[in-house]
Amino acid sequence: MSEELGKYIIALDIGTTTLRCQIIDKNEQCIGSNFTKTPLIYPDQCAVEIEPDELLVSITQCIKEAIKDANVSKHQLESLAISTHRGTFITWSKSTGEYFHNFITWKDIRAEAQAKELNNSWKMMILRAGCYLLYLMSNIAKFGIASNFKFTSGHVIPRLMWLARTNKKLQQALKENNVIFATLDTWLVYKLTGTDKYVTDMSNASATGMYDPFSHCWSFLLNYFNSPNIHLPSVLSNDDEFGMTVDTFFGVSIKIDAVMSDQSAAMYGLRSFNEGDLKLTLGTGGFLNLNLGKQIRMTAPEVYPLVGWDQLSNQQCPKHAIYLAEIGCSEVGSLIESMLTRGIISSLSELDVISPDGRNGLECSLVSPTVGVENNSNSNCTKEDIIRSVLESIVFRLFHVYQLTNGSFLLNRAPLQCLRLNGGVAKNDFICQSLADLLGFTIRRIKGEMSTLGVAYMAGIKCGFWSSYEEICKQPRCEDVFTPTKDDDKFRILKAKFEVWKSHMGDKD
Repeated sequence: MSEELGKYIIALDIGTTTLRCQIIDKNEQCIGSNFTKTPLIYPDQCAVEIEPDELLVSITQCIKEAIKDANVSKHQLESLAISTHRGTFITWSKSTGEYFHNFITWKDIRAEAQAKELNNSWKMMILRAGCYLLYLMSNIAKFGIASNFKFTSGHVIPRLMWLARTNKKLQQALKENNVIFATLDTWLVYKLTGTDKYVTDMSNASATGMYDPFSHCWSFLLNYFNSPNIHLPSVLSNDDEFGMTVDTFFGVSIKIDAVMSDQSAAMYGLRSFNEGDLKLTLGTGGFLNLNLGKQIRMTAPEVYPLVGWDQLSNQQCPKHAIYLAEIGCSEVGSLIESMLTRGIISSLSELDVISPDGRNGLECSLVSPTVGVENNSNSNCTKEDIIRSVLESIVFRLFHVYQLTNGSFLLNRAPLQCLRLNGGVAKNDFICQSLADLLGFTIRRIKGEMSTLGVAYMAGIKCGFWSSYEEICKQPRCEDVFTPTKDDDKFRILKAKFEVWKSHMGDKD
């Protein structure tokens, strides 16, 4: 049993495919943990849902098992910190509490047609044109960014409008002004506090596409697209007052000290605190994030700024949001999952034996973001060739995104010297080294679960574990360093493969 005087933070990360809970001490050490699968449901090939009651059971069980693994008293638990994946939402009846549907996750693509319809609508055309004119007259970044904004199925509004068309109970409740809306963080805090707190945080709110990061309030877009009759949570800073858990869950009431979106938490966990810091998370999706500092500015076209975090307890930066620019590659983890489901590999360990040399895997298989791995039965490809093709495709996809955004995404910045990397897919050395070779600068792969550590940092500063960014940065950490190749021939071959991949993907992206 740990010393009774010791205090610990419960750090929970609700990932797209995995639930993680770690018990963190003042030395940033994980003294207990639990990992389990997020209970996803696939009603059809386009749908990805989560049943809420089953999720709540999985979350509470995950936390209890982590506490048990840490072998600490429940009275030693100082605070609860929550990180969640973004854009997943649910609605329920204000009067009865009945859910109108399961959680609709960010990976659900049933609203793709709705997103296209919105983007091509006369309302969006007027909005973009008006904002563009205002930008030309004022040079205000808000109008320039809005003039390029496009909805995707990952944003909430298209999926909410699709549900309003297809779900009769929701249709009726909207007419009666009887709909409660919640993203994952809002719903979980609402449940854990015994319905006492109906709130969200800025990082999760800004990822919905219906929050204005300039004015720090919910956007007019819901009214603009005729969806006004919905109750939205209050938006708080990431270390604001999120309430106390009711003691029926864990046998003791625990203060919720921090709530963050997963990418913001990963950025925080990687200690990417400074303007210009760049990180890449490779998990179910790939997310490249740039720290914009305290001021939103124009970056790449169609890149809408996100609130990274807003921290009340940080004395260096009180009540000042830190903003992020983000480019996503949703198919990163799904390509590896495709190899598992098609029987090309039986375990992830088979990815670690690919040698740095070999034929161009694209000669024997084509990797598509929408189809996955397409085998060419007319070629003499080996299993290693196919695996190499998939791994290189992930690298090429990420490098292509970087190329498209380099110059505007990194506007007026000095040349990069380093990129911080984390996530399950990033554990593969082949991917990290190949990416460093193409990028031409150092990659530092930070070991550990960055989303749980990041939100634990946020909670820890609030409850007094650490005093500031500086104290956190003094703590040692484990990392693997990948430096670019000095072999010109190797670089030329890899670059040539990338050009072949790009030409193959031209008609598929």
